[in-house]
Amino acid sequence: MKEEEKRLFFMEGDTEDKGNISFIAQDKKQKMAKEMPKSINWAVLVLDDEKKEEACKLFDTPLVFSVHEAKGLEFENVILYKFMSCRAYDEIYDIVCPDKKNQKSIEGAIAKVHHSYDQKDLNSSRAKDKQDKSFVKYKFYMNALYVATTRANKNVYIIDSRKQRNLWEVVTPKVNAVDIKKEESTPEEWKTRALELIDRGNVEQARKIATRGKNRICSRDHECIRT
Repeated sequence: MKEEEKRLFFMEGDTEDKGNISFIAQDKKQKMAKEMPKSINWAVLVLDDEKKEEACKLFDTPLVFSVHEAKGLEFENVILYKFMSCRAYDEIYDIVCPDKKNQKSIEGAIAKVHHSYDQKDLNSSRAKDKQDKSFVKYKFYMNALYVATTRANKNVYIIDSRKQRNLWEVVTPKVNAVDIKKEESTPEEWKTRALELIDRGNVEQARKIATRGKNRICSRDHECIRT
């Protein structure tokens, strides 16, 4: 990779805040859902509509999106709900760590990935064999993971199964108790968020804000957003 390509490919953040990625254990997800602030700064992202329906039942927020709906949006805090509970991610993990029975082999493969970040020596060129389509089927899933994690400005919280090895090991998220501060957005902030969502085509979430937010948004704005 040429120096100019490296500069364009490996973008440097414009903030000193490196952010946080934390793993939320399955037995803590109910507490997480209950304590989730009624704030425009929190959103839940899922891979597809099936998981979205499940997430909507669990989390008391209108800000639940599939990864496709979340494109272009940004939030301070994002919860990735069962995002890698999909066979495709297990298959990608098998490519990264082919010898899953050997812990040292796994650690070596993950270390190699981390080393590529630090040295910026990633080979991003396409395979020379144009007939080789082996990675094409995984392109959507890798792009989806990129979109999901980059929706967060500050924190990414992961609620997913840890019973089987998967790509989260490469990310090496923290496993700790999440201190969720009580936070509630004002009616004006919810109104602004709803209008932003409408502009981006996220009518479903905007409608939920209006429907569930009669006590947050004045009646005139409520009817306007619903319309």
